[in-house]
Amino acid sequence: MAPYSRPLDKLGTGLSIAALLTPGLALFAPREEWCALGTMYGETLLLAYGLKELGKALVGRPRPYMYFPDYPLESVEDGEWDESFPSGHVALAFAGASFAAYVLGARFPDSEFLGPVIATGYALALGTAACRIASGDHFLSDVLAGAGIGSLCGFLVPWLHSLGKPSAKTEAREGGLSLEAQGIGLALTVRY
Repeated sequence: MAPYSRPLDKLGTGLSIAALLTPGLALFAPREEWCALGTMYGETLLLAYGLKELGKALVGRPRPYMYFPDYPLESVEDGEWDESFPSGHVALAFAGASFAAYVLGARFPDSEFLGPVIATGYALALGTAACRIASGDHFLSDVLAGAGIGSLCGFLVPWLHSLGKPSAKTEAREGGLSLEAQGIGLALTVRY
């Protein structure tokens, strides 16, 4: 637990916004993919935000700074003092980092920028988590839950969109057997 720190609170917010912008690198994708990628990213953020809000509504946990005498009065007036679990900043930051990692890895697996983009996205998300703890806004369990929610959403939404679509590796094969997830089942393909 830590007392409230406005500078660390603001830094955590800035890092979270930067992590949310990481998937913007998908603008290097062909223009005809922008709409699909933007829709998927919107769905990812809506799902992460919704799960975060559901968690806050169900748990009602006081923030760590409430255990110190110099807590911010504006948070009490705004009603945010008991919305510690899970961390929304961290959930959205990890959603952006995970979405970028999954989509860029699937669409541009041979790119020399893939590693640096993934490392930057997750570094920003981890920085957000560290600042949210150090600022007194969250407990470790809050940021771990937020990271789990965000990572799940960042991978789940684009993965669901990829079901039933043959991968580049599958299309390149001339013959053989392949097993792929499609909808709620599996597809066995025999190529000869």
